[in-house]
Amino acid sequence: MGSAAPSKSTMVIGFLMFAGLAMVSVFFLVSEFNLLITSLNEQVSHLVFEKFVLVGFGGFIAMSAFAVATGAHVLGSPLQDYGQAIALKVAFAGLLLMIVGRIVGGYVIDGVLISNGYLECQELLDVGPRHRRETWALTEEVCEQIKLEDS
Repeated sequence: MGSAAPSKSTMVIGFLMFAGLAMVSVFFLVSEFNLLITSLNEQVSHLVFEKFVLVGFGGFIAMSAFAVATGAHVLGSPLQDYGQAIALKVAFAGLLLMIVGRIVGGYVIDGVLISNGYLECQELLDVGPRHRRETWALTEEVCEQIKLEDS
């Protein structure tokens, strides 16, 4: 017994959801990296980096693959089995990249900041279930000053 195909409205909603999530993922990733690069170029005394955005690249890839698959269906020409297999593999690669990218990217970002003379203000680390907001400063005195201002 075959399963019924989803309705056109369900497919449109799915497409909009996947495309929207892809755009949000890449927006937050690009904006956070823009802030990081600008801060490094201007050698600001301190900066705050949200490491959760590192899942954005993998999220963009995975959600884009799902958006392509649902978008093709919405347009009336669903992907053939081979196309569906490729889209699924790309989506799984994106999901894997979300996990690995956050870990590896975190070490790369740390290395870049340390090589530019920044040190992590450990006492200002803000960790939650879905975020890791790190404060980096050029000197320990700046860390202490920020800590006093936040109190």
